[in-house]
Amino acid sequence: MKNIYCLFIFILISNGVTFAQKQFVIDPNASPRELSGTFTKIKISGGIDLYISQSENEGMAVSASEDKYKENIKTVIQNGELNISYQNISGAWERGKKKLRVYLAMKTLEHLEASGASNVVIAGTLKASSFTLRLSGASDFTGDINADILNIEASGASDTKISGSAEEFNATCSGASDIKGMELKTGICKVVASGASDIYISVSKELTGKASGASSIFYKGNPGVKQVESSGASTIALRNR
Repeated sequence: MKNIYCLFIFILISNGVTFAQKQFVIDPNASPRELSGTFTKIKISGGIDLYISQSENEGMAVSASEDKYKENIKTVIQNGELNISYQNISGAWERGKKKLRVYLAMKTLEHLEASGASNVVIAGTLKASSFTLRLSGASDFTGDINADILNIEASGASDTKISGSAEEFNATCSGASDIKGMELKTGICKVVASGASDIYISVSKELTGKASGASSIFYKGNPGVKQVESSGASTIALRNR
């Protein structure tokens, strides 16, 4: 298998994805790794950067600043889930020095869970009938999602920057986390923010929101039905800009 990075570059150019193109550069340290099974779920931890592209041509590559770090990136498929982690044998962290990265092209993704200061980027648009995203431990997600049902749980100072569309959107944000979704067009929206967290969302049909503990929910659009509740120093407000 040729360097999987060529696959990513081809997908991005053919789809004309300007934002994603800026995120992807040639990685001379990337090495292909066999996918030994099928999966629709991903769990990632250990401060690894994960780059995902939806494609009929599936493949995976791993990268690090040195081969000894690359060998410690573990990718295991079990019960329909790809588990990506880093086996830190030396005990020394030095995330910036290691530059741990995984590149993944896959057909179907329904569930993604990131923890331990991991970073996930979607190249192009990810399409799914139902998609669930869970972030914790200062992890980040950036991507464009088109789904009938979209669920997000963010905690522990995690950040989500998301665009696309979802007919039904459910989100829980806690522990000083942020969900930046003004470019995500939703129909029915149910969101809860607590613990100094912020949610930004676009909604057209129905909004149900609850904010507490110095948290904020800002929305744009003109939903026909609104059920909102704020307490303490929290805020729920319209922001059409």
